Amino acid sequence: MPLSADLRVCCARRCAFSCVCTSCSKKEEKRAKLAEAAERRQKEAASRGILDVQSVEQKRKKKEKIEKQIATSGPPPEGGLRWTVS
Repeated sequence: MPLSADLRVCCARRCAFSCVCTSCSKKEEKRAKLAEAAERRQKEAASRGILDVQSVEQKRKKKEKIEKQIATSGPPPEGGLRWTVS
């Protein structure tokens, strides 16, 4: 089925006009599906080999929180424990 002259002009100008061009809308759908698939693959790759993803995330957040508290608390007091090796 040949495209009308208006749709050919529209597609030639990369849909600068607001037309209902089936080939352009199919391209947009394909791009959206490819983007979703890429996000899904990245998510799967990040959790590969991990049985409980939520547990790992909670542990990572807890570790970051503790590290942040240590960083903001400053250096330890001078009267702390000392190690001696004999």
